[in-house]
Amino acid sequence: MAQVVERPVYHEGDTWTYRHASGPTTGRPGGTFYSTQTKTITRMLDGEFELATEMVSEKGEKTTGVELSSLNFNDFAQPPAPAARVEIMAWMWPVEPGKTWRYDVPVRTGTETWEAAVLGWEDVEVPAGKFRTLKVERNLLGALQGSYGRRVTVWYSPDAKVNVRVKYDAMYRTYTITNAMRELISYRLR
Repeated sequence: MAQVVERPVYHEGDTWTYRHASGPTTGRPGGTFYSTQTKTITRMLDGEFELATEMVSEKGEKTTGVELSSLNFNDFAQPPAPAARVEIMAWMWPVEPGKTWRYDVPVRTGTETWEAAVLGWEDVEVPAGKFRTLKVERNLLGALQGSYGRRVTVWYSPDAKVNVRVKYDAMYRTYTITNAMRELISYRLR
């Protein structure tokens, strides 16, 4: 497999379904919570695409919505008015093992700075099958005296054109306060 991965090309009708598992987390009784989320590209726009989303909780409660993603596979943030919408540069194409970059995320209290590092190729198995992936770790910089940290680890598959696994971690001192995993169940590309 080539070492360098170019930006994926998406099409209307591309669909991905994920299973989310959240917990256990400190101070939250009840164990792990599950949900299923399906995302389908409904419209290709200039520089971005629209996704219809459907989330179904483990209790069968359904929530639908619409999201926008840039053609770079990045989300957008909407800072307070009159500031314009900002692309969160979580992906900087092309990517290859060893590449690193920093990006800013506007939040209510200002800006968070994250650092992404492409750790290398890794074979992973998720409910949708086995995939050759690029493992990318994203860490929040500037934690308060090292007592609080957040990390997002993704396993990106060029074949599925998405992250087939995403692991979210947040720590406060020695306690894990967020522990969530999202894995690809199925996908269909046009």
